[in-house]
Amino acid sequence: MESQYKNPFLNAEQLAKNRQREALENLGTNFVDPHIQQLMSVPSHTPTIPAYPVVGFGCAAVWLLVTFVCCWMMGKIYGK
Repeated sequence: MESQYKNPFLNAEQLAKNRQREALENLGTNFVDPHIQQLMSVPSHTPTIPAYPVVGFGCAAVWLLVTFVCCWMMGKIYGK
């Protein structure tokens, strides 16, 4: 890639720093952007309803059922 700095008065050290800065600026477009695009892309085979909320709902429902059964049993044992 041609450097955009064509100034003949730049010494070798300044020219090297400018090229290093250009390389760091281009790093995002060459390496980081494709990775970000890959992470942001949505695959076409995603399920319509994810399984995780269903598992969480089932766990909460079982916990509530066990709680109500325990309270009902305690009421039968120590109640009226």
